[in-house]
Amino acid sequence: MTGTVSQYVANIDNLPVLPEIAQKVIALADAPRPNIAELADLIQKDLSITANIFKLINSGYFSLRREIADVRQAVVLLGLQQVRNLVVTMVSVNHFEEPPGSPLKLANFWDHCLGVATITQSLAQRFKFGEAPNLYLAALLHDVGKIIIQCHYPDDLSQIVDYMEQNHCAMVQAEQAILGFTHAEIGGVLAEKWQLPSSVCEAITYHHQCQKANDHVFAAILQFADFITKGRLQAVYGDQFTDVVFDDEPCWKILKQRFAAQNIDFERLLLEMDDEIDKARELVRQARGS
Repeated sequence: MTGTVSQYVANIDNLPVLPEIAQKVIALADAPRPNIAELADLIQKDLSITANIFKLINSGYFSLRREIADVRQAVVLLGLQQVRNLVVTMVSVNHFEEPPGSPLKLANFWDHCLGVATITQSLAQRFKFGEAPNLYLAALLHDVGKIIIQCHYPDDLSQIVDYMEQNHCAMVQAEQAILGFTHAEIGGVLAEKWQLPSSVCEAITYHHQCQKANDHVFAAILQFADFITKGRLQAVYGDQFTDVVFDDEPCWKILKQRFAAQNIDFERLLLEMDDEIDKARELVRQARGS
């Protein structure tokens, strides 16, 4: 296929946009001098989001000692970035539509994305890596390019699926062969149009090639979490031919080198991440209202 990834996205007549409340919450939370009262007032105007946030905050996911029933209190307790991510989660999981007969089922898609988001948070804490909130946002939306192909380019998707099944390769390899670029790059362009933080846009773009990112550690944590989630919680259509050998993966090598001083046993870390799977499932259940 000819053309660039930017042209591919620009050719979409009805390009998906983040719901207005998500855009406003991101802008307020990321402002140089964020106003907690203004952010809380904005969230409270949407009764559905407010109710879902309280349901999640008071669930086993956070394991708080006391029940929270005030949005401003939630912002103070959890932090601006955490609340920002909860709002984006709530609006995102119900924002996209699934075309009839599509191979990529949105229920499985969000199970996977929320699993990756949860595990990135845990990894960031283990590594003492300060970008946990933006890692969550990147993880939540890392595969959004797949939805773009499925909803707006069904003929391309058919060719990608045929190539993938004939060659027993991952969807990302089939996309590169058919389109000349991948869902990761499509997602990165879309994230830029949504004016998400630059670190989020870059990590989405390179979540299959973390070594190419400027902040390759940020992207490596995302890719590592993606691998863990595929193997232990939820893989999505297109990953059935993916076979991960961690010792061969750039993300594994980058993280071992970057955090060597912390004396982390990475093989044990893989097993410990299993403890995060229940938290991921809880987040999936609460965010989707199930």
